[in-house]
Amino acid sequence: VRDWAFNTLKEGYMKPNWKGFEISSGVILDPQEWTTENKLLTPTFKAKRNALFKLHADDISALK
Repeated sequence: VRDWAFNTLKEGYMKPNWKGFEISSGVILDPQEWTTENKLLTPTFKAKRNALFKLHADDISALK
């Protein structure tokens, strides 16, 4: 599923519209909903990047 989602995004959206350095090398599919209750979103519904980086540290290091 991860490969399908990544290839669909890459071919359908990234390559036609993004510059080469903007194209991602992978994707992480998170089964957990991002909410203000679980502290992954701010009250204005912006992603809390530090919390997400901490939560997905192993997945991010595996992408590199």
